[in-house]
Amino acid sequence: MNIVYSSDDNYARHLAASMASLMDNNREEPEIRIWILNVGLSDTHIRNLTQVTHRFGREIHVVDLHDLREKMPQKDLSIGGFTIEMYTRLFIADVLPETEHRAMYIDGDTAVLGSIHDMYYSDFQGCWTAAVVDQPNFGLAVSRQDAELGPDGPYFASGMFVLDLDAWRRENVLAQFMQYLQERDKPMLFPDQCILNHVQHGHIRILPFRCHVITPVYFLTYRQMCKKWGEPFYSKKEFVQGKRHPLIVHYAVFRPWKRWCLHPMKRYFRRYQKKTPYKDVPLEKEPLLPIIRKIVNTVLYRLHLKK
Repeated sequence: MNIVYSSDDNYARHLAASMASLMDNNREEPEIRIWILNVGLSDTHIRNLTQVTHRFGREIHVVDLHDLREKMPQKDLSIGGFTIEMYTRLFIADVLPETEHRAMYIDGDTAVLGSIHDMYYSDFQGCWTAAVVDQPNFGLAVSRQDAELGPDGPYFASGMFVLDLDAWRRENVLAQFMQYLQERDKPMLFPDQCILNHVQHGHIRILPFRCHVITPVYFLTYRQMCKKWGEPFYSKKEFVQGKRHPLIVHYAVFRPWKRWCLHPMKRYFRRYQKKTPYKDVPLEKEPLLPIIRKIVNTVLYRLHLKK
């Protein structure tokens, strides 16, 4: 089992918590190999992440991608409010050994709360990738336009997905990613996610809802989710099950390492951080104004969907 993360120094301690949750809840797996795509990790953080992995008796491989910007088709590539690290996931099939045939990418700001065996080994059904349809967010309509998918149809989240590495190599998907980036003449709201969706359109299999649950789920009803989606990609039963018993929680917007985090599942992330070398790092203080802004935006978003 190949699990791929990417990180720089800013996210190292959050990544450690995610890794601990993954390995703690998948102890029955005979093999788990952690691959970290390194775009700026110090030796200290690498040692700490290695310590977490070895605590669970697993392998860790750090792949150097310090020259990531040089690999991109445009050296002045727009990254908006993100870091260049987001593009690492485009290179997974090329940087992992050709002896590996399947891998799962997971963002570092997550908690894995159960066995990922069935999800990891699920049938691709002829597709190149398997992922969860993106749950409605403020930029969903814009993201669909950026990916040139039109207003309807599934638009997938890039915070977790399973790759058929052989298919990515056979179809030369990386070259397709780079070509699309080269051809783009305007910035994208979520660049890496839009690229993954555009290039692989029609080649992504839908995974169960609970496999990747992001923050909006905890602040919207099923009816509101469907209204924003435009069509129900998942049943109400799947939605409720995912909300109550998520397999992977993705802490977008509300960060559990912040003192006043409002995420209802924050306790899991904080629990696993205690199992890492970063256990004594205090929660970050956050100014009151951004917290109020997040609350107001969430309330306004819900009111908008009630219309």
